[in-house]
Amino acid sequence: MDVLIQRKLWVRARLTLMKLPLRLDGSENLKMNIAPKQRSMVFHLFVFRSQRPFHPQRLHSYLNERYPHNIIRAKGLLWLASRPNLAISFSQAGGSVRLESAGSWWSSMPEEQRYQYPSYAEISAELLKRWHPEWEDRKNELVFIGQHLDKEKYLS
Repeated sequence: MDVLIQRKLWVRARLTLMKLPLRLDGSENLKMNIAPKQRSMVFHLFVFRSQRPFHPQRLHSYLNERYPHNIIRAKGLLWLASRPNLAISFSQAGGSVRLESAGSWWSSMPEEQRYQYPSYAEISAELLKRWHPEWEDRKNELVFIGQHLDKEKYLS
């Protein structure tokens, strides 16, 4: 398991907080502008990389019970132990989390079949540099953006 990057992103933005309406006509909406000195917010970014598969039940439990609320956006590819040939696309924005098929890992198909894809010929040299002797091209690579990220806590 390897954390590749941790970086602070400084964002200046005008934010409007809204309370969801209690009635459909929106008469209960509350709009409030944030004071100028509170407009600067610090966001952190880190990239999680590993070449070991996620355990499907533990990942499910983590996403449903312990996934941090201060992660605003996350995206990447992951590998489940129960689906060794399937690359999974992970995307999270706010309260929405989506996992879906991103296709097959190159290593899950015979080499002659890989060359039927024009993109494979373009990336094969670079791909072979990162080819793991046991896991081949399978990997987890996820980017997280949020506020007050505690990467040590998330990796435990």
